[in-house]
Amino acid sequence: MAVATSDWPFHPDLSDLEVTLPGSMPSNVGNGYGYVGGVAEWTIPLHHCEMLEPRPGGESFCEHRFDARSASVSGRVIVTPCNDPLSLWPVRLTERFAGGGAVIRTWGTGWEGEYRFEGIEPGSELVLDLGPGMPAYTVPPLAPGEHFHAEDMFMENPFVPCRPSSPNQ
Repeated sequence: MAVATSDWPFHPDLSDLEVTLPGSMPSNVGNGYGYVGGVAEWTIPLHHCEMLEPRPGGESFCEHRFDARSASVSGRVIVTPCNDPLSLWPVRLTERFAGGGAVIRTWGTGWEGEYRFEGIEPGSELVLDLGPGMPAYTVPPLAPGEHFHAEDMFMENPFVPCRPSSPNQ
């Protein structure tokens, strides 16, 4: 594992375009031998949150805890008839808290149709959906620290062109 600050690799005399050209950055790699550094990135997703019912006691309705007690839900969205992942599509999670109050969290799917909601309050009633008029999926109440991987959600769309399954098609 390699760790570096955001300014590495950086060469102040090169433009952004010049940095992308092979051989423009100093390197100690020659004929396949030398040191190659790696860069790791951790992205914590943020979602849109909307209040349905206020929480009793004036608690912040869209403040979620991310700790060992919080639960999470993940899954994928597939578009039919192609059965391809549906990317950049909003998935909604309605969370009705055990102590009262409810919110809708919205998150867009990734390139492979995946989504993930974290910081879920254990014991909440959870419903996933793909928007108005689409079927909903009820998630069983989750225990503290539990992760639930939901079944694939399918969205029928005859207007989405299917990707060819082989170069000959």
